[in-house]
Amino acid sequence: MKRGEKDGRHLMDILLVLTLFCMFTISAMLLTMFGAQAYQKIVARSQEEFKVKTPLAYVAAKLRSAYPYQTLRIERGGESDSFSFTEGSGILVFETKIYILDGKLMELTAVAGAGIDPANGQTIVELDELRLEKLSDGLYSISVRTADGETESMAVYLRSRIEEGS
Repeated sequence: MKRGEKDGRHLMDILLVLTLFCMFTISAMLLTMFGAQAYQKIVARSQEEFKVKTPLAYVAAKLRSAYPYQTLRIERGGESDSFSFTEGSGILVFETKIYILDGKLMELTAVAGAGIDPANGQTIVELDELRLEKLSDGLYSISVRTADGETESMAVYLRSRIEEGS
């Protein structure tokens, strides 16, 4: 073989390797970019679902925590509903109340009849509306609406005695 043919062949080998390396690098970068976009969409969707499903699950758990011998009081309000139940017996009876105040889901546990200001409650999560609707005997629908206007609802069966007020 002549020297020029060897140099040409060697140059072609180098160009082939460089081309393959560049193609690999470009495809790896594109794959990373598409993966990052998919990850961002998943995280955004997860955060949106968290805003709605977390308060719904919290309210359902609180409603279920009222034992069958306790009385659950549902109070109907103009913008939102609230509920409360008592715990304890004898001298020391606590009342737990779940309600909406200034766009926040709040919980307040205090000695029953203490007359504590609702603003002193514990903020749970931001939420604009809470609705409890009776579907059948013991079966209630819980609906929540966030500040973004997203709504979600679920059905829950309650074993407690229920009193509804206005």
